Amino acid sequence: MRRLIAAVALAAAAGCLSEPGGRPAVVAPAGPDAGPNRPSAEAAARVEEVGQRLLAANPFLGVEPSFQVVGIPEPMVAHPDYQGVFLSVGLVDRCETENALAAVVASEMAQMAAERRT
Repeated sequence: MRRLIAAVALAAAAGCLSEPGGRPAVVAPAGPDAGPNRPSAEAAARVEEVGQRLLAANPFLGVEPSFQVVGIPEPMVAHPDYQGVFLSVGLVDRCETENALAAVVASEMAQMAAERRT
């Protein structure tokens, strides 16, 4: 859990979720086939690897979501329930490093765990 809390702090510094002007760019999902961009197999594999690594490092988290990439060009991350974390292809492309992507995924997983415990 401490790793997730640290990752949440990193998410703010990662810059994956903000526009160049510093404004948050998180939007609601519009569906897996929305937008002209379709997620690549590479983006999906990258997100899956990062997500599974975070789950393995936090076995007592209380949630075990699947990780999906949706074809939305704007940066977006959401979890409609405790079953899945959805990231847009725009967000995945914006995270230049695995650590930046891990910070975003960890932040969403921490939010899921907190919601589940309340």
